[in-house]
Amino acid sequence: MTPRFETLINQYAMRDHTLLVLFMITLSLVVAWIIADRGFIKSRFRAFLRALVPGSILVLLLLTLIYSVRG
Repeated sequence: MTPRFETLINQYAMRDHTLLVLFMITLSLVVAWIIADRGFIKSRFRAFLRALVPGSILVLLLLTLIYSVRG
């Protein structure tokens, strides 16, 4: 492969990783919001912050499972 072609491949790989990270962050926020909405804490923002960690862990576990199955 030529160096230019390898650079092009690396740029696409980096873009895919960036999109994956953005997707993970967005999905974590959505899951945290859903968890917080079902909670009994009066302040929604405080409930959202408390649900952010479990929501992120759930998303990471889900994506890890998907990638391990895909190979």
